[in-house]
Amino acid sequence: MSTEREALAELVACCTEPAGWDVGMLADRQRFNEMFARSNDRLEAALDAARAALAQPAVQGEPVAFSEPVVLPDGSAFAVASWPLPKDHWLYAPRSEWDSKRDEYSECPHPVLNHQEHRQAVIAALRYAIRGATMCGQEMDFDPDALVQNACYALCGPFNSPPSQPPRELLTLSDEQLDRVRGKLGAAASMLSGKTLREIARAVLAAQEQKT
Repeated sequence: MSTEREALAELVACCTEPAGWDVGMLADRQRFNEMFARSNDRLEAALDAARAALAQPAVQGEPVAFSEPVVLPDGSAFAVASWPLPKDHWLYAPRSEWDSKRDEYSECPHPVLNHQEHRQAVIAALRYAIRGATMCGQEMDFDPDALVQNACYALCGPFNSPPSQPPRELLTLSDEQLDRVRGKLGAAASMLSGKTLREIARAVLAAQEQKT
């Protein structure tokens, strides 16, 4: 990890995001186990990076604000985090050189679509991306990376394609197991509320050390 913020954010992401998982794994024990192993490897790497980052003096000037977490009926949970963009973020990068042949900055990608076939679809996708990133125009302090991610989703669809056939037999959880998951997520939501990213990372590390 190049910065403390990236290291700590990766640790939190390992514990909250579903990246790499898809519904097809619920019917395929081998794929489920392989993904579970990859997730554990990612978590171990994130734990090591976070420990190294926390061993250094705290970086000043980038406070993190978390909204009150919300636990959904299915046991999942979410919260909104907000902190300033790093000084080396792509948004602040200097303009590229001017391409006189194209009469445009050279950083502008070459077109892959055309107006006749795709213009309306692109407009709809970008409007969707902007509305999502700005909470329908209610939040102007928005994340430019979220806007880009929304645009990619609208134009390209989900990263993992859905299974061609519905799974025949799902790996199910009992009511007791679901209650345990909800309880853990509820405790995690309380842990996140009002904490800085650094404080959350310390709490996650402490929880992991209690398991070992």
